[in-house]
Order: sequence, then C-alpha cells, then structure tokens
Amino acid sequence: MCFLPHLDEDDAFVTLNHALAHKYKIIGVGLDSSEIGNPVQKF
Repeated sequence: MCFLPHLDEDDAFVTLNHALAHKYKIIGVGLDSSEIGNPVQKF
C-alpha cells in the first residue's frame, strides 16, 4: 500500500480509511511520488 505525498494528508486519511477494510492483506506501507508541498514528515 502506498500513500501519495504530492497529495495532502487529508487524501492520505481517505486512502487509509478505504484500506482498513483490507488491512489483513497489507504487508507494508510506503510513500510514492514527489514530496513537493507535502514533506514526508507530515505522514
């Protein structure tokens, strides 16, 4: 599963909420894409 840091943290929470229904399938979490305007520290 990946979060997209070029989107803001609100979008990450939307992704997380959709993913929770499948959390038993998730074996890793990463960041993918550019960090322009949204540094990884926010995630």
